[in-house]
Amino acid sequence: MTLNNNKASERVLELRGLLHRLTTLTRDLDYDTELTEFVGVGRELWRVIELAHKRLNVIKDRLRDEVDGTVGNHRFNGPDGAEAVVHVAEPKVAVRKDFDIEALVRHFRDDEFVRSLFVLQISWKPVKNIKAIVDGLPHEEAQIIINALDMASYKPRITFIRGRKP
Repeated sequence: MTLNNNKASERVLELRGLLHRLTTLTRDLDYDTELTEFVGVGRELWRVIELAHKRLNVIKDRLRDEVDGTVGNHRFNGPDGAEAVVHVAEPKVAVRKDFDIEALVRHFRDDEFVRSLFVLQISWKPVKNIKAIVDGLPHEEAQIIINALDMASYKPRITFIRGRKP
């Protein structure tokens, strides 16, 4: 569906009306409301949230597909100043969860060398310049260290910006 970026579609207007209606229908909920009414309203709100969550995931998946994993912040404009931002984080080097770092220490017989490559926290974490260090090692030793590493990537985050109030 092609839209003028400044004009909301019928679907957007209907959803806006639904939000207004939900606000009106739930405005007077308080401790004077019967408990059975609370339970009934709660169930229906839960159903609305579940449906909205499913549809929002479809929208988020489409936005993620649009950026195709390109690192950075990507903005998409909608009607009435609405925006969606897709943030794709830079993949990071991480130690494999099943890797035995102590075996690496035993292999190199040098705890200081291993500590120059990894930082001990609760788990081992590669130093920021590990690539440069590994590039300077003999191939066989570099390969042993590379086998200890994984590239961690993140699911891009989606943020919707309200824009101007309708």
